[in-house]
Amino acid sequence: MKGIKRKTKIVYVLILLFAIFSCKNEKRHKNEVKKIPVFKITSTDTISFGYHNQIYDIKETKSKDFRMLLNISNNDVSLKSNNKFITISKEGRVKDEQNISFKHSLTDYVEFGNGFYTINTLRVTMGKNYTHDFLSKYDTNWNLLWEKELKTHKYPAGNSFIRLFDKDSLMLITDSYNKKEYGFAIQKFDKKGTIMSNVFFNKYDNPLTVTKTFDNHFLISTFKTKSDSLILIKKEINNKTIWKKTLDKNIYPKQIFQTKDKSFIIYGTIQNTNSRNSLIVFKIDKKGKIIWEKSINMNYYEQAGNVIENKNNFVFSSAITPTKDNGSFAYIFELDNNGKLISDKKFDFMLGISSVPYLIDNNERITMISQKWIGEFGDPFHDILIINRIKKQ
Repeated sequence: MKGIKRKTKIVYVLILLFAIFSCKNEKRHKNEVKKIPVFKITSTDTISFGYHNQIYDIKETKSKDFRMLLNISNNDVSLKSNNKFITISKEGRVKDEQNISFKHSLTDYVEFGNGFYTINTLRVTMGKNYTHDFLSKYDTNWNLLWEKELKTHKYPAGNSFIRLFDKDSLMLITDSYNKKEYGFAIQKFDKKGTIMSNVFFNKYDNPLTVTKTFDNHFLISTFKTKSDSLILIKKEINNKTIWKKTLDKNIYPKQIFQTKDKSFIIYGTIQNTNSRNSLIVFKIDKKGKIIWEKSINMNYYEQAGNVIENKNNFVFSSAITPTKDNGSFAYIFELDNNGKLISDKKFDFMLGISSVPYLIDNNERITMISQKWIGEFGDPFHDILIINRIKKQ
């Protein structure tokens, strides 16, 4: 009988020790597990100037605000549009708005001195397989001062990028058609619009992106003629090639972003075998060598937006179509410096047709600007602008 009692006491002591150990281990485990940060909307505003509010372009200003170019339509019948610039702060507050009209389709512009220089493309070709650009100067209130027709031929849907060369001149990197050959041209202009140099690079396709680097050079992305491989070309401002890199990937870049450590993030889409796009991100070093790559590919169709560097990580905007015959939704995701997915969020509002959200870094918060579709079935152009302020919690 005594032996049974002794065994019972031993079992009780063992159970008690196991319970104490388990409790301590559970507390230690809770302390070791890090809480995964999630994106939370802290506030939302909406803006509307008409029936259809299309975001055409967003650029940072000299004063560190953001200037947004809109195409506005006031009814659902003719969809005849006019242009409007609105200036917003990093917090997404509207500071100024201004109506603007252009003689030809605006392709790109740059703020320079006491005004703006624009590149406008004549899209109507009257049956020709090429067209040309116009270089124009505007004052600070967007009054046209002068306009010059450029002689370089280009493809009607080709890109043109205007950048500051130095304090006295401009650089134009443009799609070009020269003696029945397609390529791109790098041209230099003075402040009066007089061309100073023109160099043509054949056997290349339309320039896709142009990034001015920290060392005052330019990184150009394009495709080799009749090739699906992306070409990266880093050039000095005097047109000398510093390096050229071919990525054996069928990636269409939306943005090439230079990071604080002087490497580059390439953000875009890659076409799958089923002709659907999926998001892809590359990080390359300052000489074009791939450090890592990350593919999302979780939806029926994905479109790339822009990327911002937030502290030591990178946050990306996109538009995703989860399933076939479904609308598109705003989606953001965060990668660390090694390409690991840290956090993501799908938003529950449907985006306007062919639109992608735009992110603005606001220190501890992120401002996201989107076109929100508010129409009914069969009415794809009825939308408003929605500004979401987001914080990680």
